[in-house]
Amino acid sequence: MFQVRKYVQFNDLVIDNYDMLASADLSGGFKTRTIPFSFTHGSYAPLKGRQQFATEQSLSMTLKLNTKKLTCDQRKFYKQYVQQNLLKAGRLWTVEGDQLLWTHAFVRDFSETYVLEKHIVHIDIDLILYDSV
Repeated sequence: MFQVRKYVQFNDLVIDNYDMLASADLSGGFKTRTIPFSFTHGSYAPLKGRQQFATEQSLSMTLKLNTKKLTCDQRKFYKQYVQQNLLKAGRLWTVEGDQLLWTHAFVRDFSETYVLEKHIVHIDIDLILYDSV
């Protein structure tokens, strides 16, 4: 059975609880390309072995930052801290089953979603996992 993957940290930004990570969608592909046959149905796949090699993967996450427990002067520093960690390429840490895993990643896109909840900031980020696995 598949193990649930729990994302726990990107650079120094700790994803500390289930409420902070609103959603996460991982997608990727493989490097295998096909060549269509000229005068028949189907395609040729030039595989040299049974294993395919993966391309980079993308991970879309929505972070829900709750600043309710922070003082007013700490809130602006917390937002700067989050932005500084998202600007740098670094390691994304996950826990899957009983294994601690990491991969190199960087943020391709980000956006802040307008939310009517007081003291809540939603940040949508698209990470590129360029190690692929």
